[in-house]
Amino acid sequence: MQVRVSRWGNSLAVRLPKQLADQLGLAEGQTVDMSTEGTVLELKPVSAPVYRKYDRELLISQIDPDSPEESFDDGPMGRESL
Repeated sequence: MQVRVSRWGNSLAVRLPKQLADQLGLAEGQTVDMSTEGTVLELKPVSAPVYRKYDRELLISQIDPDSPEESFDDGPMGRESL
């Protein structure tokens, strides 16, 4: 199968025909790992990140009330101090 290399901004792009994308199990927005060996370009699908559902009550139960509080205040930013 031959495809044409096209310009996409300052980069070059190759479109994957639907038949090939379906055959490889690729979907729009999916991340692939790209590498080269000599003049061979290789694309490998990156497995989708696993999103865990968190139980709010479980997370709250793990808070140690005796531990010191953490501060996330980095002070004034930008024009706040004026």
